Amino acid sequence: MRLTDGNLDQLAPVAEDVFDHPLDPLRLAAYVAVRENIFFAAIRDNLTVGQIRGTIIRQPDRSDDAYVDNFGVSPAHQRLGIGRALYEAFATQALELGADNIWLATETDNNGAIAFYRALGLHHQSVAYFSTDKT
Repeated sequence: MRLTDGNLDQLAPVAEDVFDHPLDPLRLAAYVAVRENIFFAAIRDNLTVGQIRGTIIRQPDRSDDAYVDNFGVSPAHQRLGIGRALYEAFATQALELGADNIWLATETDNNGAIAFYRALGLHHQSVAYFSTDKT
């Protein structure tokens, strides 16, 4: 289900390890109100078991990108096709919004995610990551 400002009330209780932090209702509403932001949730038996969210990055000199900022499926619900379905929904929406490239990042030791992204047909790229975050 794509989350929009019109259906946030349908977001069910959340299973463990779907999000990195608890959702803030005001931030969530502001996030989904932006057209370029894409947010899908997988709900099974009235429980949010997975999510993918990201944004379209408009480019002035080439085609637009879609960046997956966060992607998670509860460990108890992995290997059931939920992650693939979420990614495919995100990719379809990104294409409709004009992006022809999707990129994401994960920790170098997250072997399960790396294998999953390769199974989706994504190509590994090496980059140096810099941030103002000191943690």
